[in-house]
Amino acid sequence: MQGINAEPLTYSLYYMYLCASFKKGTDMQRNTKDWIHYSSAGIVLLAGIVLVYISFFMSHDVTSNVLWYFGQSLVYVATVFGFALTFDTRVKDIINKYFNNKNGTQD
Repeated sequence: MQGINAEPLTYSLYYMYLCASFKKGTDMQRNTKDWIHYSSAGIVLLAGIVLVYISFFMSHDVTSNVLWYFGQSLVYVATVFGFALTFDTRVKDIINKYFNNKNGTQD
């Protein structure tokens, strides 16, 4: 009969230690997360536009691969901006409705 494999246990304990030490040292605020989302969307959009211009000026043709990348970058940017705005708007509406109903006023 073979012994118990301690490797998964070791990795899980190490992972728990790293997560606990990471959470103690840094507290990510909402502004930081928004800044990361918007800056990454801006960088991806800028990279897509630059790639299209480089492709057009180098070969006077925009290939399907470049158009695919540009389309994916537009989808990513639309998702980042659209989700953030929609989520914030709907959550604020729900919270306002809750507090208005709690205080006895109706919409």
